[in-house]
Amino acid sequence: MPAIRATLPAERREAFDHAINEAGVQEISAFMRHWMLEAVPDPEVEALLERLVTDKVERRGVA
Repeated sequence: MPAIRATLPAERREAFDHAINEAGVQEISAFMRHWMLEAVPDPEVEALLERLVTDKVERRGVA
């Protein structure tokens, strides 16, 4: 976990510290996944999310 924290921008480290202190045993794998993706973004995932947001906005405009 220290390596994930070190990879994050300085302004996100306090949120990381708070989140890890609040995470229970059952939540730790979701916690790790969330923060690993934030620390090392995946361009393919980012592009997919952007397309989904664009599609949603376009659908709302049509409705």
